[in-house]
Amino acid sequence: MSPAFRCILLMVPWYLFSSIGCRSTVHVHQQMISAYDRGEVDDALFQLERLADSGPGESNIVSLNRAILYLMDSRPESAVPELECTRKRLDHLKQIDVVERGISILDDDSFNAWTGQDFERRMVDNLQIIAGFLQNDDDSFALVSRGMNGVFTDERIVNPSWKSSDFTKSGTVRRAVAVPARFAANRMTAWLAAALTSERMMDADATDRLIKQVAAWEPAGHTDVDDLHTLGTRTSQNFGTLQVVTFADRISPRKSEQALPTTAALVVADRLLSVTGDHSLPPTIFPVLVDRPVSERYEPMFVTHMSVGSAESKSSRLLVDLNAAAWDAWQADRDQQLARAVVRRVVKKSAVYGARNALGVRNGSGADLLLNVGGMIWEAHERPDLRQWNLLPAAIEVAQMELPAGNHTVRLQVFPERQQSPGRPVDQVELPVMIEDGRNTFVVCFRPRNRLVGIQCNRPGVR
Repeated sequence: MSPAFRCILLMVPWYLFSSIGCRSTVHVHQQMISAYDRGEVDDALFQLERLADSGPGESNIVSLNRAILYLMDSRPESAVPELECTRKRLDHLKQIDVVERGISILDDDSFNAWTGQDFERRMVDNLQIIAGFLQNDDDSFALVSRGMNGVFTDERIVNPSWKSSDFTKSGTVRRAVAVPARFAANRMTAWLAAALTSERMMDADATDRLIKQVAAWEPAGHTDVDDLHTLGTRTSQNFGTLQVVTFADRISPRKSEQALPTTAALVVADRLLSVTGDHSLPPTIFPVLVDRPVSERYEPMFVTHMSVGSAESKSSRLLVDLNAAAWDAWQADRDQQLARAVVRRVVKKSAVYGARNALGVRNGSGADLLLNVGGMIWEAHERPDLRQWNLLPAAIEVAQMELPAGNHTVRLQVFPERQQSPGRPVDQVELPVMIEDGRNTFVVCFRPRNRLVGIQCNRPGVR
């Protein structure tokens, strides 16, 4: 049996086995996501545990999804260690692994350990801060400081031509700029930092600078920041602020996209080389595939209204559009993704050409056919990297209300976004809250579809 034929016999079952395993994993992912959409946390956690052994490349995604489900299950104390450990692993994986990158050229990008986009790593920090707020954690100041250090760094990434004179001492941008959507999560970090510092009268100047940060990181098309200014000690005497944070929907999934111009160029190139070279190349039958998010921005179907007693109700406002962040990050990385795909095809075709040359295979022979088939199977196995933080919300919405210190009952209602008149809510929840003088009381809830689930409020006490 020739070496070429043995190679083909090994590649075919490997390809079939890996395809079956991939479909099985995707099916479990879909079951977990469906359970999340229904608000069934226990079922979602059960399905997630079935993915725990899916491989080291996806272990970080499993941990982050588990942290989201813990928050949804009102268990912030369990979410914090998951987020902290995953953040450390992601920081470590940002280093380039030469062996891993080399093997990914022979396979595809899904072989690499998942490190997430910059906005996803920033959201790990934001969720840690939220979980700390819910526990009245003493580490909240440290978490906020660490998150803001990353924000200051990102400001200089947005526009490398900025000069030092464009920033204040705290890092706040002095002039209005068009912020790319992929940095949208920085706005949430700045808002959380402003909420924390606002509770300390001596940090009034820092609170003002952080509120300017919130405005500086505001994406184009979202200019309503007035409601974000009512924080902590900025309220009237014997008043505090009720902050309702809604994790709305679920981030847009990713899908495969054919890079047709690139595929056409490869077809022309391999046919020319096959005609002019000593050996033929496997024909380019399977298109070059890249991934992209399905949605360009968050399109709300429902909105959360907050009301307390006879006070005027407040509608939640968009703080962060993570669908837009994902789309912008994809556009920034698309050229590199295409370049890696082209290099991968060139390496594979070169390997087949080199095998023909080393084995002395003649064009039109049986071994030539087998090598062509093997090369096509090798190329057909390429898949775009569709991995992402599946349960990350599509958007973060906030609603704020200044209330007298004391006990209150807050009513949260969900209405269709495009409903002309208030009408009847599709979901309604009431819960008791305690407002402290000069403090922020946080209510965190999830709205995966048209229902509010996982509602929790931070406990009174001194952080």
